[in-house]
Amino acid sequence: MPELYIIGNGFDKGHGLKTSYWNFREYLEKYEEDFLVQMEKECIKFRVTGFAIYMGD
Repeated sequence: MPELYIIGNGFDKGHGLKTSYWNFREYLEKYEEDFLVQMEKECIKFRVTGFAIYMGD
């Protein structure tokens, strides 16, 4: 059975792995641009809606 190790606290960065959100975004921009555009639109909608709820609208 395959094993998955999840290690945090900078282990990935300390070993020079490109695991930041920005690296993920660059991958999407190159290979899945339509998905990236839709995801960012949804994130903006979510932030605006969440802010309106927070402000009491």
